Amino acid sequence: MYLAMYDISGIQKFIFSTGKLKEQMGGSNIVHEIMYKCLPRLLGKENHEEWKNEGYKADQFSQDIKGNIVYIGGGNAMVLYEDSDTMEKINREMQKEVYKLTAGNIRLCYASIEIKSLDTAGEKYGEIYDELMKRMAIFKREHTAVSTVRGFSINAQDVNTLEPIIMNFVGNKKEACAASIFQKHINKDRSMGKLEGYFFADQFDQYFTEGDKKSFLAIIHIDGNSMGKKIQKMIKSMDKDEQNTVRNSLEHMKKLSIEIDTIYENALIATLDKIYEEKIKTEMSKENPLPFRLVIRDGDDLTAVMEAGRALEFVSVYMEKLKEEVIDNKTKYPEITNRNMGVSAGAGIAFVHNKFPFDTAYDYAEQLCKSAKTLLKELSEKKLISEDTSCMDFQIIRSGMTSEVASYRKEKYTFTDEHTEYKLHARPYFYSDNEELSQHRYTSFKNIIDKIMSGEIARNKLKELRNSYSLGRDEAKNCYRLILSRNKAGISGDGIKDVFSNDNVAIYFDALDVIDLMEEENA
Repeated sequence: MYLAMYDISGIQKFIFSTGKLKEQMGGSNIVHEIMYKCLPRLLGKENHEEWKNEGYKADQFSQDIKGNIVYIGGGNAMVLYEDSDTMEKINREMQKEVYKLTAGNIRLCYASIEIKSLDTAGEKYGEIYDELMKRMAIFKREHTAVSTVRGFSINAQDVNTLEPIIMNFVGNKKEACAASIFQKHINKDRSMGKLEGYFFADQFDQYFTEGDKKSFLAIIHIDGNSMGKKIQKMIKSMDKDEQNTVRNSLEHMKKLSIEIDTIYENALIATLDKIYEEKIKTEMSKENPLPFRLVIRDGDDLTAVMEAGRALEFVSVYMEKLKEEVIDNKTKYPEITNRNMGVSAGAGIAFVHNKFPFDTAYDYAEQLCKSAKTLLKELSEKKLISEDTSCMDFQIIRSGMTSEVASYRKEKYTFTDEHTEYKLHARPYFYSDNEELSQHRYTSFKNIIDKIMSGEIARNKLKELRNSYSLGRDEAKNCYRLILSRNKAGISGDGIKDVFSNDNVAIYFDALDVIDLMEEENA
């Protein structure tokens, strides 16, 4: 028998190579179809989700079925083959399918290892898994994608993919475009599973008035915290049992994959139901969809586009529902619960104008998610916070911003005053009640926003304070004195008279930075 692992690379570039939301959805659906539909179909599976069934055995082969799915999740898949000839045949067919669907814009990667038995006691699955990962790394390093010749065309070429523009046909209907773009068009719809009853926006122009300068969208990227590390820990734990078998390990891996996907999917549904409760109950329809669009959802990975004014609330509720889903349904998730595997996530929110290039916006959101996770790792290593704490970072993308969020903040969000460095932002934020986190707690940030939105302090004064922050400590302090002269409780309601914390971080800037977005939501 041979155990094979499949992975696909170039996903984000393929999906976000276009600025059109419908084409992005088509790209996302194609990525989903490669693993969840193409692979099962080539293996002769009429039921694409047969592998999820209780009692399913991946090594039950027949005259027609010589390969079975072990599990699919997180953008990769594992398959058990009876012989190498079948494996090589499926590999070739999968390459063809990926090429036809993506015109070579996505690369199928795979690695395999021979297994003598699934039932030998003491067999170390961890060693098998590590060897597969090594071979996968070698494959990615030594093989390139099978792609069309770029830059050559008879009449014209697509500016994003550099593919030749050709005439494509759907029945008698003609469409001139690149092959990969055509595939995105015809794959723009797919079954949404538990999300089938929701109607999401195909485009967002309808939510903005003509000439509206506040027409911002939020690109949100959410990814589970340390999931790879937790899986490795789980594998090592199973290998310590001398009676454990590879079959047993694979079964646990399958169940874990299903649990992770279910937890994050249910958290998303619960979040949508809370954020858009009234609209879902009374107004939602195909003609009046939610101002939200799910672009990617696979396991613990989620990317969405939505109205800017509710993005912070969406992420906050999502993190809350993620935690509740596990706590309230412990018996439903035995792999997660019995191994004390914490479930949390990091999020990045890029606020961009609705005409901003989506591929660049996604890159910013991914950077922000990484920024939040990096600080989480630093604090957890110092034992100041649990590594299972959800976190978030955000940035309003303005004109002239460089490609790196960190360098932009270093240049625009820090200044030196009398040899002391001051920071304008307290981001990232953590969804934790730990008092030691001080300004990094999301609740602290949210309390200031709520105070600002209460209307107790004139909006023009708040905007003056936001602008004065960049002029230096004294300018910001003098501006805040004017606010205190009329409202002694101050912005936060606690009478603090300074505008910077003891560690020289701006107390109010982050909340003031999103005033316009909050105004847009409450207009």
